[in-house]
This record gives sequence, C-alpha cells and structure tokens, in this order.
Amino acid sequence: MSLDVFDDDFMVSDDSIMSYNDLPQIPDQYQYLNFLYGLMTDTRRCCRAEPLLPHKELALCLHNLKQTLLKEEQVIVPGPNHSFNTGDVQGIYWDSKTQRETMLEERLKRYETFTNIPGCISKASSDVNFEYTPSSRKVWQFDRFYRKPTPKLPHFQLRNQLIHIPPSNRCKVIYSELSFSAGHSAYPVLKQLDLQTGEIDPLVEFKHDPSMRITCVDSAKENVSLIGTLHGSLYIKSCDGSLHDTSIGDSFGSINCIRMDNNLNQAQICTNNGQLTTIDLNNCQKLQNTRFPWPINYMTNCPYEPNVQLFVGDNVNGYLLDKRQGLVPIDSLRGHKDFNFACDWSTIDCNLIATGSQDCTVRVWDRRWLDRDVVCTQTDSGVRTVEFNRLSSTQQLSWSESIDRVCVASLNEPEWTIEEVTFLGQTMGAHFVNVDDQGEQWLVCGISDGTTGGILRMKAYSPTSFMSYDYI
Repeated sequence: MSLDVFDDDFMVSDDSIMSYNDLPQIPDQYQYLNFLYGLMTDTRRCCRAEPLLPHKELALCLHNLKQTLLKEEQVIVPGPNHSFNTGDVQGIYWDSKTQRETMLEERLKRYETFTNIPGCISKASSDVNFEYTPSSRKVWQFDRFYRKPTPKLPHFQLRNQLIHIPPSNRCKVIYSELSFSAGHSAYPVLKQLDLQTGEIDPLVEFKHDPSMRITCVDSAKENVSLIGTLHGSLYIKSCDGSLHDTSIGDSFGSINCIRMDNNLNQAQICTNNGQLTTIDLNNCQKLQNTRFPWPINYMTNCPYEPNVQLFVGDNVNGYLLDKRQGLVPIDSLRGHKDFNFACDWSTIDCNLIATGSQDCTVRVWDRRWLDRDVVCTQTDSGVRTVEFNRLSSTQQLSWSESIDRVCVASLNEPEWTIEEVTFLGQTMGAHFVNVDDQGEQWLVCGISDGTTGGILRMKAYSPTSFMSYDYI
C-alpha cells in the first residue's frame, strides 16, 4: 500500500472556473463544492488541477446536483414511476439515461488509475481471456439508497471499512465515517446501519483522537468489533461495551486487514509494514508475530483447510501458506502485473480463488492448477475488493473498482455473465447479504463522497416475486 494519503479537503481557487457567487444557494455549500471539485480534478493528485469534465458537462452537473440537494428524503426508493428524469439510484436528476452514461464515461476517461508498476495495465491486458459487455439481463435491481450515512475512506487504496455483521444481525452493516460536533474537530466514528429500518446507531466514537483514521473493521463474532487504524493501533470493542486498544505496528504500520476466528477466539492482523500478528481475543494478548518481506494488503482462509491461507500485498504474486510451516509458501498465484489488494476463496467450489489487482484485472484460479489463471477479465479501474457469494446455491463473484462501479459475475452460466452497478463516487466495497431463510438476497455497496455518498442496496430479482404495494 502506498503511504501517500490523499487529501480530499483541497479546494480549487480558480476564479475563471466559477466563483462562490455563481453557485445556487443550497444546503451545505462546502460539501457541494467538494463534490464539484471532485468532478473537475483527480483528488488524489490535487497538485495537478486537470479538468475531469468539460465546462459544459460541469454546468449540467451543477443543475442536476442542485435538484438533488434540495431533496429532503434520507432514503431513495424505487416507485412505480421511478425513472432517470425523476432521479437515479442516488437521487441525482438526469434528463436521460444517455446523459448519465456520458457523465460516467467522461469521469472514467479522465480518472488516472493509480499503479505502482509502470505499464502494468497494458501488460495485464494481454492476459485477458474473457472480454464482456454488461449483461442486459438484470439479476440485481435497485431497492434502496440510504443518503444519511456518509462513509469515509482514509486512504484511496484501502476499501475494508464496510462490513456485514454476524448472521443473528444479518440485516445490519458497519461502516466508518467522520463526525462533527460542537467543540470538536472532525473525528472518526464507527456506525451501524439497519438495512431494513434505516436506523443508524453509533458503535464507537473517537473524540479523544481526531487524527486517528479507521482503515479496516471485522465483526465476525456477536457484539465484538475489531477496528484497525492508519497508525497501527487495534481497538477491540467487547460484548460489555468496553474498548481496549493495543499497538500492532509502528507509525508506518497501517492495519490493512483483520480476520477473526470464532472457533479459536483469535484474530489475525495484517499490516503495511509486513507484520502478521495473531492475538487472543480473551485477553487482547499477542500470541504470534511473523514478518513478511512486503506489506500485506489482504488475506483469506481456505474454507476446507483452516491452516491454509492466501496472502496478497505489495507483490505481483499471491502466496498460499500453511500456518504450520511458517513463511514457506506451499504454492503461488502468478499472473498479475501490479500489486494486489483483494482476494477471496469460494465456499461453493472450494477450489476456486479470486484475486483483484491495480493492473485492472480480476482473475479466477483453480487451486489444482495454479500455473495459470482460469479466467482473466479486465476492469475499468483498479480492483479494490472481491467477494464470492457464500449465500447462494449458484456461483457468483462481486468486485469493487476504484470509482463508480461494482460488478457481479455469474459463474454457473455456459458462459460468464457480468452485471454492472454504477453510481457516482468512490467504492467502499460490496457485500452479499442474506435477508431471510427463504433465500432473499441483497447486494450492499458503500459509496464514499461528500455529497452523493451513502449505502446502496440492490435486491436479487426473482421471477416468482410479487409486486410491492408500498407505492400504490
């Protein structure tokens, strides 16, 4: 992971573009300006004020955004007349579907995907063996958009701050954001959103340390949350509501990934300085500490061999390790051309592994033949998360790109079909959520943006589902 943290509070001051007096009087102008500037420039490289959109499109966006911000609804829902001239999934007004697609295309053309290895995207494109056009058959349909949550990314490469919590609370997600209150600087808060009621509850507030930033969260155990920070501190919120903290790394040891093991009551912590630390959740003590030769960005466990784990990081390869054999790899996944930030292991076909990289490819591997990936498909920007659907009888894989897009691939077809979910904003990740025992599922996407951010809920379409009577 790059140590350069982007600053999205940088504001443009070019009077030739637009002055404050030219702006319509709308609520929260500061957030409005941030969003507008985000369309105009790449906020990760704010020292290079290169327009992301031509002035004509910016003027159009001004009008559309004004209409959006004047809305008072905190939840956007589809009605019988839901269409693009009455607002899209984020409540943004467009004159037509084509207009919105043009805006997304312009943003993508002018967005510079961050890479660590020059030329990696063009090299990786030569490995692509599956080129797709988004499926016209929509499995996932818009269901809700919660505007009140304002998820916040601490670093443009880390997207592990949105999680789905244990089965007993299966309709809830946890996310991190910055909060403001009288007498305090902006400080990080961990919150919980009920996806059925829209209710939001604060779980942990860090008023005592406004400079702290949450980089990852895990909550695989009931009423226990583990919170990793940009400066290497681990916070454990226990069942009784108490908060414990321990130092895992140094000032360059950002915690990139946390994995809890309920069976052993332990957790493994991956850091940016290459440390893999195992802690006992009973007493918050370190049990083991191993140092990798490169930063660890993510890890996943083999569902049928608990001792086998896959690690990806600031290395073009992924490595399979056995806990009992230390740092000696038992196998490797070779093919990506840049650093990897995402991986997952299928629980339906336990031989399937997925990885995502900054080289703008998603690759699916078969553990029995790791000399080459089974499928390699290209994405529009760097891949930040991948996740297999553990809740469905069919094989599905989702991945989050850096901006504006989450994709879901159905792997059980005679040929892959890939469906896109598009929006405006940086992606915070996507999770499959099992709503009930009858098999209803949601796809929950986090969107980080000062104005259009929120949490998007998509619903799996069922041919046997009935029309909702909420809007009659």
